[in-house]
Amino acid sequence: TGANLTSGAEVYTQFNGQKTGDNSWFDGTLWPEHGVHPDQGDSVTMNNPDTYCNVDTGNARVLSLTVAVSATNVELEVSQANQLLVDSNVVVGENMGSTGKIVVGQDAQLVVGGALAIGGGGAGNLQVKGGKVSVDGEFSIGTSGSVE
Repeated sequence: TGANLTSGAEVYTQFNGQKTGDNSWFDGTLWPEHGVHPDQGDSVTMNNPDTYCNVDTGNARVLSLTVAVSATNVELEVSQANQLLVDSNVVVGENMGSTGKIVVGQDAQLVVGGALAIGGGGAGNLQVKGGKVSVDGEFSIGTSGSVE
C-alpha cells in the first residue's frame, strides 16, 4: 500500500491503463496499489510506460501529479468538459529520458494550485485543445518541453 502523507492521504505510483481502451481515471481496477482511484489529498505519479489515462466522467482532485518520472509514452487526458484540480505541483517529463503528455480537451480544465513544469528534465508536452489551463504558481517549459 501507499505511504500515508496525512490522515487518509495515499501515494499512488501505478496506473495500468494501456494505450487501448478508455482507461478512465475513475476505474479503480487500473490503480492496483489501492483498488480505488486517487482523490483529494493523494499524490499521484504515473510512471508505467505506454500508458493512457482519461479524466472522462467528472471532476478529479489530487494533491500533486507527476506524469512520467523515468518512463516513456505516458499520457493523461482531461476530456469532455471535465476538470482535474491539483492542489500543489504538476510535473510532466521529470527526468532525462522520460516522455509525458497532458491533453486538455474541449471545454475541459486543468487547474494547478502550485507550479506546472512541462519537460522538467525529460520530454514533456501540454496540448490544449479547446480547454483551459490555470496555474497559481510558476509555469515553466524546460528545454525538452512543448506546449500546443
